[in-house]
Amino acid sequence: MTEERLVANVRALDHVNIMTALFDETLAFFTAAVGLHSGPTPGERRDPSAAAWLYAGDVAVLHLVRREESTADAPSAPALDHIAFACADMAAAEMRLAAAGVPFERRIFEEFGVRQLVIHDPNGIMIELGFTVEPA
Repeated sequence: MTEERLVANVRALDHVNIMTALFDETLAFFTAAVGLHSGPTPGERRDPSAAAWLYAGDVAVLHLVRREESTADAPSAPALDHIAFACADMAAAEMRLAAAGVPFERRIFEEFGVRQLVIHDPNGIMIELGFTVEPA
């Protein structure tokens, strides 16, 4: 099977899991700044102080799991570079971020028809909020 065929089976990002000692701060960030909302959490992770499934509409896109403070065996730094969300209404997103007190950087990639707002969560993970620019 060729690499191209393998890649073609991937349709979209399903979810991201963040294990963090900054659980409450991370939960507040993704609800207030990004606009995700808490929803049903399956199985043994039903304790809302131990885990949260955050939804965009009716899809659980972000799983947060509380972990203990860092140790030599489990450093606290997350193992992610960034998370990218496809978004709509850049102006509304900028207002939400400003209201939440979250600084952001605007990035424009006109050649790709993409604009981004780049923010960082309490764990230092970069979050790209991407907006497709409609052709003129």
